[in-house]
Amino acid sequence: MRAKLFIPSFYYLLIFANYTFAQDTFSIIAMDSITKEIGSAGATCIQGIGERDLSEIITQIIPGVGGMNSQAWVCIPNVNLQNGMKQMALGKNPSEIVAWLKVNDSCGSQNFNAAYRQYGLVMMNSKGKVETAGYTGSSADDYKADLQGKNYCIQGNILLNETVLKKMEQGFLQTNGNLAEKLMGAMQGANFAGADARCLETGTSSTIAYLVVYKATDDPEKPSIKIWVGEQPKGVEPITELQKKWDAWKKP
Repeated sequence: MRAKLFIPSFYYLLIFANYTFAQDTFSIIAMDSITKEIGSAGATCIQGIGERDLSEIITQIIPGVGGMNSQAWVCIPNVNLQNGMKQMALGKNPSEIVAWLKVNDSCGSQNFNAAYRQYGLVMMNSKGKVETAGYTGSSADDYKADLQGKNYCIQGNILLNETVLKKMEQGFLQTNGNLAEKLMGAMQGANFAGADARCLETGTSSTIAYLVVYKATDDPEKPSIKIWVGEQPKGVEPITELQKKWDAWKKP
């Protein structure tokens, strides 16, 4: 299966050295097997990023086909994400893409290799079923892990503990509604102090957050839903602010 691949032309070039190679994050990417909607949501605890949209750095989606999150230590632009999506457009399945990326890492800085990466992928196969795959390199920062279900991948690093991912999974599975609502439920699962451990002292989960969903018929440049929360002041919870934006977006 071949698919039209869209790679966003604009990537945020971050000027701070610790941002250039690190996007330590908790996130989810998922696909609805009935509607073929694909969406992603995530958050991270970093300072100095301003109003930038994290999804532009760690997420790419081919509407109706599949999508990928690439996080932990990344280059900007996220070349491994770009290469993984090229493999998807050529018809490779999620497990094959992960295997390919592990031996074709393209973030060429000294001492950087696939062991520093974290990936989550979903894709519709030729039989109309969603396939998933995840990967967490041994050199990504602790606590780190990934988990997959029949139509979703959840991954995180620099987490408080395993509770973050488990609560995100519970939020996704136990939320009724469409894919966007379930993704928002996953984010609310991580809405507690220190979900990203660096934000524990400030009493928040993170500093920025996002939600993006594509319908199968969407133009790759125009997702049906794209909301994000830029860097919040100390003590302001970005997932709560993201929920407010989502609630406002849903109103007629």
